[in-house]
Amino acid sequence: HRLALWKTRELALLHQAALVLVAGPALSRALGRRHGHVASVFNAVDAEHFSPRALEPHGSEAHEAERLLAGIDGPLLGYCGSIDERLDLGLLAQLADARPHWHIVLVGPAQLPADVPLPQRRNLHWLGAQPYSLLPYLLARLDVALLPYVQGPRTALANPPQLLEYLAARKPVVS
Repeated sequence: HRLALWKTRELALLHQAALVLVAGPALSRALGRRHGHVASVFNAVDAEHFSPRALEPHGSEAHEAERLLAGIDGPLLGYCGSIDERLDLGLLAQLADARPHWHIVLVGPAQLPADVPLPQRRNLHWLGAQPYSLLPYLLARLDVALLPYVQGPRTALANPPQLLEYLAARKPVVS
């Protein structure tokens, strides 16, 4: 039902729009078949902001990251971004169950329908929305950065900006 509603809204917006801006060439091609004026705008990253060289080890952000991650030992995997229907919450729960000594940290605002609960596990840590200035410090603590998207029509053409942030932070990425 949600997918049908999303498609209906997308078609209505395409009909009203004089120009459609999209992130990435795959989405440009897909929407270009349904709209005559589609332009690709590529994601960018402030590489210096996310660079490990730019971190101030004794600054307030470093201390806040330390506080948020206090008591979490072992391999640390993480995701930074909106916690919404694009994320495969079932996969995250399965990963947490399969590897109980791994810790999965999710940073970002939860934007889920009321009937979709966040999975709760001892090794799943939901940190909520955090300031942009803190993200490089949280990423620096990760062993692996995640892009745990559901495979489906809403993510098939995804071009997540987090990928560029993860790479700028020099983190290995699993998608």
